[in-house]
This record gives sequence, structure tokens and C-alpha cells, in this order.
Amino acid sequence: MTAISNPYAERQSFEKTKSEIEFPDLLSVQVDAFQAFIQENVPDDERLKVGLEEVFSNYFPIEDSHRNYVLEYKNYFLGLAKYTPEECIDRGLTYSVPLKVRLILHITNEDDRSKYDQSIEQEVYFGNIPNMTPKGTFVINGAERVIVSQLQRSPGVFFDSSIHPNGTKLYQARIIPFRGSWVDFTTDINDCIFSIIDRRRKFPVTMLLRALGYSTNADIFRAFGCIVEFKLASKNISNAIGCTVVDDIIDTQTGEIYMEGGVELSQESIDELKKAYNFNNLQEFLDIYYAGANVLMEEQDFYDLTWAYLTKVNAQNLAHTEIFFDPQTHTDRGVPFDTVIQGIHNALEDGNEKLGISSQLIMCFLRHLDEASSFKTLEQALPYKKWIAAVGLDSSENGNPPSKFERVFFKAKEEGFLTVAHAGEEGPAEYIWEAINLLKVSRIDHGNRSLDDDQLMKHLAEHQVPLTLCPLSNLELKVVNSLTDHPLLEMMEAGLMVTLNSDDPAYFGGYINENYTGVAKALNLSKKQITELAKNSFKASLLSQVEKDKMIQKIENYYHNN
Repeated sequence: MTAISNPYAERQSFEKTKSEIEFPDLLSVQVDAFQAFIQENVPDDERLKVGLEEVFSNYFPIEDSHRNYVLEYKNYFLGLAKYTPEECIDRGLTYSVPLKVRLILHITNEDDRSKYDQSIEQEVYFGNIPNMTPKGTFVINGAERVIVSQLQRSPGVFFDSSIHPNGTKLYQARIIPFRGSWVDFTTDINDCIFSIIDRRRKFPVTMLLRALGYSTNADIFRAFGCIVEFKLASKNISNAIGCTVVDDIIDTQTGEIYMEGGVELSQESIDELKKAYNFNNLQEFLDIYYAGANVLMEEQDFYDLTWAYLTKVNAQNLAHTEIFFDPQTHTDRGVPFDTVIQGIHNALEDGNEKLGISSQLIMCFLRHLDEASSFKTLEQALPYKKWIAAVGLDSSENGNPPSKFERVFFKAKEEGFLTVAHAGEEGPAEYIWEAINLLKVSRIDHGNRSLDDDQLMKHLAEHQVPLTLCPLSNLELKVVNSLTDHPLLEMMEAGLMVTLNSDDPAYFGGYINENYTGVAKALNLSKKQITELAKNSFKASLLSQVEKDKMIQKIENYYHNN
């Protein structure tokens, strides 16, 4: 008799210890993760803020800039697949389901944006999303695929260093977030720090810091805790040579500004700082001025500078200001023209809106530069004609007569600009004649030397050509020995239209009110004379005649009622 073995007999195990661990369902890792992502069978009010629910919750509600409309997310749901996974494989299709989202469009109340006048609810088809098969796979264009788990570098901050071929040690840092773009930081051979977002374009790290809210150099220095504060009156600063001044260096007793914030210290003592700011002439001031301008690099810098001035004069009840700017100081350093004017213009716009200070912008040519440079600057200014009311001259007067710029001023007038010119502060009376006859100016900036020419005095009085006098500036630049020697009163008595102004007030220690109080006291001006000066300032302004009359009437009303 032949014995035949049973193929279906149970397999015998001879192990002595029985395993207590069940073999895991390896597919459940994929299937459960996908179900957690879509939460298909979870009621709307019970869904966790993960996966699709988290995406919609993070991006909604969406509002327009004026909050006229608010788009609110309510819920989402998945439709049925058009074909089975097997049919998709046969047809070369993607196994997917439609994603529909229920949204509510709220139309806000015009008077109260927190209230809604109308709400419209609607289902919106967002598109098809791939759906997982029961086997934990996806069918993409007829091909069955699986998602392979990949290793990912842990979130955190990682540091590294390397040696440049020239021997300079370079440092790198990388921020890897749990979600989002990587941020890299690196130094170059000049010890400058740059940032790179998502491995793309490299840019200075200060741009990133300013975008994060550290808008000024002082804010950045303070964030890194590298500021040392001390009073110049009590300590020698020789150990700080090469460091950058964060805030203005000010004498706490006199209010004198020794050095503006952002400038690198190059003097070794207080005495040398004081000496640097004790000007003997215009050129000595300009040397310091151009050095200080090096801190202005970005649009925000020009905004901050202009805004600081506006807030200062707002405290002095200034109603209107006409600001000079010289773009060549900055364009010659590689700063784009539009960077300069955008920053200034935006601040002036905010000054008008938030402080009620109207303004006009006057673009000046640097007279120590050549004519070609002025023409280039004028060309750069043409796209911004609506922002610039007039062109003028500034910088070194001696040896640079107005006639040097006759052609560029002619071109400027053709383009619709008004013209003014710095003349007769240190230069001779002939410069004033040239500004009037050749440049066709509507007013003269300074004009102190008018007194040297009787015919010129007669012409200025007859034609009421305005003179923008700056007494405190004249005093600091040694144009006059004291305010009691200032020619303002003599000019008024001769019938000239003189106005009081502030010239580089941060350097010369006086804004408009300080100029008024200084000359009023020194020359013993009467209330009527001070009122005349105030009225002249609006007569000589670049405002429309209607605006001039309105402001002059306010001054007259104040004079008669006080």
C-alpha cells in the first residue's frame, strides 16, 4: 500500500517559545497617513487641523486691501472617482477624486467694516486630487506608483566654516525649518554677511533684517547687542575709532550735534570732533556733509531722513516746507536716482497726510561738478516731473558761477521746471546778476552780497525778487561774525523781499523757529517786522496764488488777534 502526503496538512512548529508580537500591517502606515491627510469620513465639525483642513484654515479668510470683501472657508468634501483603479490602469488615466470647497463671500458695510451687508455661500470646484487605492498605491497616467519615504535632515540651525583661497576664513549658517524655505547665511572675504532664501539670489543680510522690522541701523545694532553707550564729555573715544556712531552725538548741555548717527568715528577726542564741526567756510562744511551722506544707501534711509525732519518741524508748527535735495551726492556713490527720490517723496506724502505739512521738492545741481553731470541728472529727473517743482544750485559757490549752468537751466525751464539758485552767500554780487539774467530764477538763495552792489539792490527791490536768508547758517560758516551783524534788517529797510529759512539745520543747530528767535532777539525786530517776514515766506513760495493768499490771510488774522 502506497502512502500519499496531505499537501494541506498544517505546518508544524518546533519552536519552544511562542512569539507574542503580531506581524505589522505595513500598508497601514501609507493608508492611515493619507486618510489623516484628507479626513474623508470625518464630520466637518470633528476634523482636526491637519492636512487639507490645515491648508484651508491657514489661508482663509482672504480679504481685499480695503476689506470691502471677505472670502471665508467653511468646509470641503471629496466626490466619487469616475473610474476604478483597474480602469484607470487600462485607460492610462490618473485615479483621482474631485475636490469641492464650500466658501462664503461676505460684502462688508461701508461704514463699519466689521459688519456684513450680504453673505453669499457657494460650492467651488478646486480640481481633482490623486486618490490612494486600498493597496496604498496611486495610479498616475495608468502607472501604479507608491510614495517612497525619504530621509529628511532634521529641522534646526547648522554652522560650518571654510577657508578661502586667499586665506580668509568664511563662515556659513543654515536654518532648516520644519516646513518652508531654507535660509542660508554666509560671509565673504570682506567680512560682509549675506543671506540666501531657498538657495536663490544672495543679498545683504540687512535687507532681511529690515524686512523683519529692524528699519534703521540703530535697530539692527541694538538687536545684536553691540552698542556701547557713554558720554563724550566724560570719556575719551580713542578706543572707538573705526566704530559706527548709532545715534547723533550731542552735547547734552548745549544741544550741539558733533556727529550724525551712521558715520564712522575717525576723530580721536571730543576736541577733534568739536574742531571738525567748527566750520570756517562753506567748503569745510561740505567736506563733513559729503562724508555724512555715505550712510544713505537704501530707499528707507532717505525716507527716515526726510521723516525725521518733518516730525521735527511739525513740533514747531510748520505748515509748508520746500526741501532741497541733490541727487548727484548719492548717484555718484552708486545709489540709483529713483531710490533717492522715492524715499524722499514717500515721506513727504506721509507728512502731508499724517502731519498736515504741505511740501515742494527742489532738485539741486552740484555746482562743483561739470555741466554734463547736470544734464545727466536732469534726464534722470524727467520721469518724476510731477514730484519736482523746481531746480536749483548748491555746493561750492566760489569759482563756480551760475553761468556755468546756463544751458542746463534753459533745458529745465523748457521741461516746465521753475528755477532758483544759491548765489551771493560767499560768491560776489555778480553771481546774483548771473542767476537773475542767465538762469532766469524766481528767487535767490541767500544773496547776502547784494549789499555790495547798489544797482543790484535797486533791481531786487523794484522787482521784489525774493531772498532766502539763513542767519544761523551764515553765522556758523563765518559769513557774518554775529547775528547782530546780519544784513537782514538793512535789506528789509531797503525794501527787499527777504525771507527766513533754515539751511542744513542738523549741522547748524537751528531749524526755522531758532532762526526766527535768533534774529528777532539779535536785531530787536518788532512784531510787525516778524509778521512781514512770515508773509514774505509764502509770497516767495512755490505754492499757487490761491494757496499763498490763504496762508497770508491766516498770518494777518493772527497778527491782528494776538
